[in-house]
Amino acid sequence: YINWHRSVKRALGAKNTLGFIDGSLPQPDESSPDYNKWIRNDYMVMSWLTSSMEQVISDSLMFATSAYELWSDVTERFGKSNAPLLYELQYLSRFNKKI
Repeated sequence: YINWHRSVKRALGAKNTLGFIDGSLPQPDESSPDYNKWIRNDYMVMSWLTSSMEQVISDSLMFATSAYELWSDVTERFGKSNAPLLYELQYLSRFNKKI
């Protein structure tokens, strides 16, 4: 997850679309002339996100209504670290021990 997360943020940063996942580019009002452009770009970001995931994961996120909601859901599911497990993995990897 961590590698995917960093790669996606870099790619979206390069496309100037990070605001769709971090909430800094909120959806404009439906009466705004920018509404349709925003929706189109949000759908594009959602498509990039889901196409970069394993099929099983992306299938479970198909009902997200925005890139921000999708990103938040993925972060909630996979962004939590398990410190004791990480420590054990790092410790074992130092000594090339098999888990």
